[in-house]
Amino acid sequence: MKHKTVYLDMDGTLADFASAATALVGFSGAEFKDLAILSPAQKQQQKILFDAIDNNPEFFKNEQPYFYSREMYDMCREVFDEVIILSNYRAPKGRHNLFNKVREYKTNWVHQYLDDRLPKSKIIITESPKYNFSDLGRWLIDDMPQNVSKWVYHGGEGIVFDNWDNVKQKILQLGGKQK
Repeated sequence: MKHKTVYLDMDGTLADFASAATALVGFSGAEFKDLAILSPAQKQQQKILFDAIDNNPEFFKNEQPYFYSREMYDMCREVFDEVIILSNYRAPKGRHNLFNKVREYKTNWVHQYLDDRLPKSKIIITESPKYNFSDLGRWLIDDMPQNVSKWVYHGGEGIVFDNWDNVKQKILQLGGKQK
């Protein structure tokens, strides 16, 4: 039995955000995953990171895929009727052209590393919260636990991406085939 739709997060799930962040500012940003418990020093570091990304939108063009990214995408295509790449980016106020540039880089990344024939309509780069796309029959795979929690709260089902082995097992349980 196929499931309806899966939305795959990009940064930290398919694309190696931590390595790209380390190359840009010298730290990975991995410590910011639980936004509810950030210390003042972590909030300052987070601001430094996101300011640097805003000033270097090529960051998203330069992220590398994880070793499993294509395998995960292909497994999801077997299990789900529809696979959509979902990523959000909020440009600083008054810099909408920056959002358009980031959307272009992220779309090109998907075409380069996952599927060069995936229609742009299946690649959603949005300034809105991801849970706006949640609904019955829709799954989210995301490395940010709060994104998955909000997704589930709004009617969808989710998998927190903690590591590839765990997520792979969950996809296999949903009907995927071992490669």
